[in-house]
Amino acid sequence: MYLEGHTHIQAKLPGCANLDTITPELAGTIRFWMKNRGIPEKALEIEGAFIKHARENLKALSLGQEWQDQFEEVLSFLSERKI
Repeated sequence: MYLEGHTHIQAKLPGCANLDTITPELAGTIRFWMKNRGIPEKALEIEGAFIKHARENLKALSLGQEWQDQFEEVLSFLSERKI
């Protein structure tokens, strides 16, 4: 994890080897750090572009309707997911 310059977070992540030990307090600190840098919005923007391109590629393929429906269902599920 790259958190240089953020010693308050680094101090709570010694070695970052075992992420199973992240406490709710630490998760809140990390969430706050990410939100202040606009990371969730950037991730949603990238994810949206990816899904849009995937949907365009899917429409360009000559798939049987049964496969087209299944892929479209997966893309719909992904586009509804919240980060």
